[in-house]
Amino acid sequence: MKKHYIIIALAASILYAQTWDFKHLRRGKLWATMWNSGVVGYPVDECSMFGNYYDYPGYTTVGDCADAFALAGHSGYVLHASLGDVAHGYTYYSRAYPSATYMYVTSQSAEYFNNGMQDPSIDAELVVTGGHMLDWVGVQVDMRHLQWSYPELDDFIIHEYHITNPSTNSENISDLYFSPRIAENISLKGRDYGPGASNDDKYGWIEEHQAFYFYDDRSYEWETEAPVTFNHGPGPERGDKGDAADAASGDAATSELYSPQLFSLVMLDAAGGTVHQNITDIAGQTQQCQPGCPDDDKSIILNFGPGWEDEALRIMTTDQPRGNYDDLAASGGGASKYERSGEIFVSSGPHNLAPGETVKIVYAVVASTMDRAKVVAGGVANIDVMVSEGLVNHKQNIANAKALYAAGYDWADPPPSVDDVTLTPVGGGIDISWPAVPDSYKDPDSNTNDHAGYKVYTSGYFTIGPWTLLADIPKASATVSNGTVTYTASDMPLGVGAYFYVSAYDTDGNESGETGANRFPVYPLMAVNSDFPNTRTHVVPNPFRIKSGLVGAGEELRMDFIGLPGSATIRIYTLAGDLVKTIEHDDGSGSEAWGSIQTLDYQTNDWLLYIQPGFYIYHVESKVDGKEFVGKFSIIK
Repeated sequence: MKKHYIIIALAASILYAQTWDFKHLRRGKLWATMWNSGVVGYPVDECSMFGNYYDYPGYTTVGDCADAFALAGHSGYVLHASLGDVAHGYTYYSRAYPSATYMYVTSQSAEYFNNGMQDPSIDAELVVTGGHMLDWVGVQVDMRHLQWSYPELDDFIIHEYHITNPSTNSENISDLYFSPRIAENISLKGRDYGPGASNDDKYGWIEEHQAFYFYDDRSYEWETEAPVTFNHGPGPERGDKGDAADAASGDAATSELYSPQLFSLVMLDAAGGTVHQNITDIAGQTQQCQPGCPDDDKSIILNFGPGWEDEALRIMTTDQPRGNYDDLAASGGGASKYERSGEIFVSSGPHNLAPGETVKIVYAVVASTMDRAKVVAGGVANIDVMVSEGLVNHKQNIANAKALYAAGYDWADPPPSVDDVTLTPVGGGIDISWPAVPDSYKDPDSNTNDHAGYKVYTSGYFTIGPWTLLADIPKASATVSNGTVTYTASDMPLGVGAYFYVSAYDTDGNESGETGANRFPVYPLMAVNSDFPNTRTHVVPNPFRIKSGLVGAGEELRMDFIGLPGSATIRIYTLAGDLVKTIEHDDGSGSEAWGSIQTLDYQTNDWLLYIQPGFYIYHVESKVDGKEFVGKFSIIK
């Protein structure tokens, strides 16, 4: 049989009328960005936008690339097939655009939004499509990526790959094997914000679901494989398992686990093909494994040479020994350190396609954690149950993905999600408003309006929780005016940022998902100091010792001026009289923070440089009547 080999070019593609483009999947907790080339994430500049790779739980990162729970280093696919008597292979997972020598665009990326599943022609709440012609192999690849926000369905994304032998071909396609390739890396935030490493993951095996799962473990010395020890946080026995924020420094402001996720690639429909699962070393741009790497752990990289098609087929048809990493390593049964930041392959084949025939291969990418309140609390006790409790949720999430696909994407549907929530700070609380579920709403299964009420959730930590139920509002009790529901969260703690989301539920208890949460915290307004300056202004906390004591993510550097008039100018000076910072207070409340989580400029001067520890004088001048107050505070770091 004839063989062709390829070298993937890194140059930009010659475009065929259409362009390489992408759409975001941000409907559930697991986020991804899908290109019509089949790549997940950004091929050119991973920090230029948000949604790199697979993020879980996903949230907007405000330009900080590292501030994301990214679970993969690169993601794409590999395909091998014979067209006539010629065997071809191809893979694409790079951050560069694909070469027009090998593929070209056939359909732009498109998204179809279906809140409340009101359109029966759309299978999910969000569907993203795209396609290309893999000219080198002679197949058309069309993709559908499906996502839901429902509480039972928001931890996975389902990927459909429709591979067609075009009717214009004159030859059959035989021995077709296809697999996604995902370089798991749990997690980017743990590595860049905490003590984490990129090669300290392990895997386990779920027999009932025939799937591997991956999780963060302890860092280790590469040569000796001895665990790295830490003197802070969870200490030497646990090292940086889960990437606890306090593992590397005794002065860390939080114990949150940055890498508590479990992650799997699960076959849902192999289209009658044989399923193979393999774990290899993550392929680099210049090196394939390190000296001593077992052959079975060598992955495919960009410097392809003669016989590459054979190597691609070998990787897709090699089966990783089933079992947990530790057990396999102890028995010499096929686990090695080269798999501790592994690349995942789950292939299906062989498939034979006559001209005009299509094969559909379906996977789910699934992520899970233990309860998020435990993730945020961190500490020894939660590190010890991170995998076991997360695995309970993970098995259920995989089961839900399988059940959903087996049911033809038919699920008990809640009312439409509440995606638009307006938050207005008021004295001692927050006014919350949102569009009411319309009276015209019909459940797509029963064809009746079964909307029963709303639930309001709040978090004092972050936009992804942990969440506490604040109010359950029956439909009949809701305050509705001009199609808008209003609710006031009263008696909120002053100086503590708050996050909210609202769900809708039906008479059967089916509840919409966690959508519409505010990215940045809102703060209840403190009453104006009407007796300024006779009633003095204060700085809290004073003295400031390393952190404020506020529990919200990013709030550890927050300082507040309280007891202000509704409009004032605050000037901060050194003891030598040098002006450090000028703050204009104009929101009509009695308090003002020095900086914000949105701009991350807490305790910066007018030149956006962090100030030094020491004593400072502050001067408050009312814009209402010109009255003044002078006080002092100290910062201890």
